[in-house]
Amino acid sequence: MSFVAPARTIDPGSRNLTITRILEEGDRSDLAWLTRELGREAIAAFVRERGGRKLSARSRRFWCRALGIADTEPPRHPLAEQLWPLA
Repeated sequence: MSFVAPARTIDPGSRNLTITRILEEGDRSDLAWLTRELGREAIAAFVRERGGRKLSARSRRFWCRALGIADTEPPRHPLAEQLWPLA
């Protein structure tokens, strides 16, 4: 499932959305393209800084391991479990 055409560059206005979609649902060619466009360090910075809010918990844990960075779970709101038991 390819989300981004290889000839395009990432639009600055949709950069975070593009990274999120590829990290969540991209295939090997999408990931290769993203790595060529941004580089490993930029992807790691995204996961560190925004992964807790933008990625699913499963994807965040995977990418933290794959990129060799610490998995810092985002702080949970005290009422989260009362509002959504599966949170």
